[in-house]
Amino acid sequence: MARSPGGPWEAQHSTKRQPRTYAERAAAAADMVPLVTGRQRIVIDDLAPGAANPAWCTYGTCPNCAFLIRQDGTIDTVQTWFDKDAGERAIRALLTR
Repeated sequence: MARSPGGPWEAQHSTKRQPRTYAERAAAAADMVPLVTGRQRIVIDDLAPGAANPAWCTYGTCPNCAFLIRQDGTIDTVQTWFDKDAGERAIRALLTR
């Protein structure tokens, strides 16, 4: 992982830049909507000043983590660095159980 002084963190496994607005976060979440069936929810954290990403802080503070949470509230899958393809596989596996 390389970082230029004052610049963003860069890693080979990064596939998207971090959203900088709520609209960008919503657009990234919308990419996952086709994989969601039934009553599953995608949580989008608030970017309002002082909100401090409440969902992110509740589950973990990795820079780009993802959690697949079952309807009963149990965490099924954790990714410390979100990978769309792995996320899709985890969702499909959960839906076939």
